[in-house]
Amino acid sequence: MVRTSTHPGSTDAPALKWERDVPILTNGLVLSSIVKVFVLAGLLMIGLVGFLFALQGDWRLIGPLAAFVAMIDGGVLVVGALAAALIYGNRLRYRFSVDEKAAACERIDRRATFVGWLAIALGVVFGKPGAAGVGLISESTTQTSVNWTSVVRVTEHRRAHVIALRNTWRTTLLLFCTRENYDAVLTRVKAAHLANAPRQRANPLPRLLLRTALVAVACIPLFKLPARVDAFAPYLVLCFALASVWLIPHLAWVVLGGLAVIAGMSVLAGFAPYTSFITHETMHRYDIFSDDDWAMAALALLGAAYLVWLSLALLRGRVQSGLMGDLIDMEDASS
Repeated sequence: MVRTSTHPGSTDAPALKWERDVPILTNGLVLSSIVKVFVLAGLLMIGLVGFLFALQGDWRLIGPLAAFVAMIDGGVLVVGALAAALIYGNRLRYRFSVDEKAAACERIDRRATFVGWLAIALGVVFGKPGAAGVGLISESTTQTSVNWTSVVRVTEHRRAHVIALRNTWRTTLLLFCTRENYDAVLTRVKAAHLANAPRQRANPLPRLLLRTALVAVACIPLFKLPARVDAFAPYLVLCFALASVWLIPHLAWVVLGGLAVIAGMSVLAGFAPYTSFITHETMHRYDIFSDDDWAMAALALLGAAYLVWLSLALLRGRVQSGLMGDLIDMEDASS
């Protein structure tokens, strides 16, 4: 049924729809968002690898690591900027819509679609999962819909003709308007926002940061087990535990699997035969564990217990991941 009201401030009016070429490098909001992504990615890499170096006592390697990551991160940013200018002409075309239920945007730029599918094809043909992954991510994020019940604040950027929609802790959608329709869209957005009270949801950022710290603390003893295990397994647990906290809960299955592998490796290493150099007596390695070794094993068991609890809570929905919580709030308007 098509609604007939045409007043721009009425939530019963037909959906406002428009298209616009969105600048990539010459728009301050877009450019700052891109830079933030690269900076956060670099800090995350430095934090994860630096954490491993610190546990091994290699503090002096953290400085060169930070310089190396900054150089690579900056290089990728520059190459990406050149690609945006040369391949896309500093423009990507999007279609936007605003109605009484949601605001949405869809990338309709054919060049970006072609590049995305080309990256997937080249990644498959040449066995480059990184390239294929980038293409898949690009093609899976072409549409975004934000329900008004998840919008906590509407921020105006009149000079850039942009309206930012924020939830409790981040910007979830930018509406790039034209000079001609900016006022009409803003009026419609404000009316829809006022007509749909946002859901009461506390800012999840403090809880996410607390869980991040607890995950890091819980993983420390896994790197210091008296029955030595390959450092890759604890590092895998650390990375996927953090990803399950911030992204999607299904990644917690890898955490549970990694903990099972560490437990198995520890048991096998503890029961491995050991021959004394003095008495030439053969015993199990756990027979020569010191009190400090057993204390570290107990701390590792306590940390693993927390990681198991957190993983199961995420998988069962008792605890929400950061991104998943946003996706729940940004439910499709048709639901």
